[in-house]
Parts: sequence; structure tokens; C-alpha cells
Amino acid sequence: MTNGFLSQIYEAISGARAEVIGEPEFRFRCPCCHRQTLDEIFDPEQGTGWDICDHCGWEDDSTTDETQRSGCNRGSMSEYRARMLARPNYYNRDKWRA
Repeated sequence: MTNGFLSQIYEAISGARAEVIGEPEFRFRCPCCHRQTLDEIFDPEQGTGWDICDHCGWEDDSTTDETQRSGCNRGSMSEYRARMLARPNYYNRDKWRA
């Protein structure tokens, strides 16, 4: 499989064309910002989770209610989302991230 996205990044940085071959790494969606940034999702039976989103900073603690305050995140998902809307240049500073 050709990974055209990485080929575009390489060409934008180096000016040279290259074909990048391989499967893109699978990531789980962040429950807060919905970007695919998590290596694992919260699952107490398997002892996995608590991964922190590289984009919004939300720690996956199984919270799904947007208004429920999360102890480890010190706020709710709706507060995190409002923060992202208030500072779009900060949260969208890395346009190459998925």
C-alpha cells in the first residue's frame, strides 16, 4: 500500500519526490477531540487505557459524558472543547497531524 500522505510531507520538506510504502499505524480516536491519537483505549478488564491525547491533552479515563467532570483531567470534555475553540491557532499548530 502506498502512503500518499507521507509522500506529500516528504516532498514538502525536501522538495524531492518519494514513494512511501507501508501501512499507516492504527490509532484509536480520542473521546474528546476525536482525532486518532491514542495507542490504546480505556479497558479496566484488560488493564489498558489512561493514554493522553497528543492534540488536546485529554486523558482517556472512560469518561463519555461531555458534561461530567473528570478527576484526572480536572474538567469536562465540554470545557476542553471550549478551550480548543478559544485557541484554534494553538491547537491546530501542527497541520500534519491526523
